[in-house]
Amino acid sequence: MEVIGILAKASQGKKEMVSAQEKENIELAVLNVKIGENDYKELSQSNLQLEIDNIFGKSKALVIDAGNKTFIVSFIENKRDYIITPNGVEKSVNWAEVMTNAIAPENQIEERNKDVIGIGTDGNPVNMDLWEYLKLEDGTYALNNETSLSENGIRTSGYSNNNLQNGKIQGTIPQYIKGKNDREFIPVTNISYLFYNTNLSEAPKIPYTVLNMRGTFNSCQNLTKMPSIPSNVINMYGSFSGCTNLTETCPIPDSVINMGGTFYQCSSLTIAPKISNNAMSMYMTFQACTSLEVAPKIPESVTILCYTFCNCNNLQGTLEINANVTGKQLIPEPPEFLECIDNLNCLSGATTNPGIKLTVTGSCPVLNQIVYDANNSNITTK
Repeated sequence: MEVIGILAKASQGKKEMVSAQEKENIELAVLNVKIGENDYKELSQSNLQLEIDNIFGKSKALVIDAGNKTFIVSFIENKRDYIITPNGVEKSVNWAEVMTNAIAPENQIEERNKDVIGIGTDGNPVNMDLWEYLKLEDGTYALNNETSLSENGIRTSGYSNNNLQNGKIQGTIPQYIKGKNDREFIPVTNISYLFYNTNLSEAPKIPYTVLNMRGTFNSCQNLTKMPSIPSNVINMYGSFSGCTNLTETCPIPDSVINMGGTFYQCSSLTIAPKISNNAMSMYMTFQACTSLEVAPKIPESVTILCYTFCNCNNLQGTLEINANVTGKQLIPEPPEFLECIDNLNCLSGATTNPGIKLTVTGSCPVLNQIVYDANNSNITTK
């Protein structure tokens, strides 16, 4: 027994040494980014990721932008997290340790959840009775039912209005789930329509394992502030569609490709967030955002601009469009590939309120045609 105890202490000591070295190297990465080439730089997800890759090796750790000048460095193999704040680097969740010791909470009593364990974004056990969940074909989990996840199914939320407390969820969103037949914890990657048409007023932290946020907050009319979007997310189609009281946003990470309808009918939004530099579809992204005044720069990666700013009748100032569009494009969303939509109507019905003007600039090859088709003397090119 003494030998076992000695070995356990030695093993623990080694883990602590490795953790200390990781923390020290993360601090070095932060310093390297900030100093740059004798020129102070602000930390960003992209420049910090490059430096982390340089120090630890490519694909060893993932950098997540947690918002408010805070970043998380998550080591993929050993499942340790570190949080970077303006005050320095701190140890965060040790997921390997959490997963070893996790047990379901006592108030989890539904038969479907017998022997099921969920771990939330804060590293604490989650009551899975509160959540719908489904194992996907790729082996990861989604937090909703099969009907809501299907292309043309009837939408329902994966979290009931009945489980909200003063507009907030109970606990945190599950980030990992170990099902009855799972040998290990599996990440949650899909939260499509998770809070669809609920009375949610305060958005919870989104798991950084999530890739698909299709319709996540669709029709959450009480929501006023957008949560930080993890730097793994690819699909934000309709994520905040119909959030009529949304006023505060945050930058869209460069991982996002699909921004179709992301802010459709967000009628209280006045300033658009920074757009992903890799966005391709901006189909109806800001359509019917009737209070929108300030538009984002549209990057070259965009190939679909159909109805992007349609009926944004308060849009004004300067709009830079560098999108690589020509004319017509098939829309890879329902109705899937059924019709060819004209990219040139992206400003239809925009800038119609009295006394406002919009100047459109950029390298888009059909810029003049887009402005011409708007048929509005308040919209001009520079």
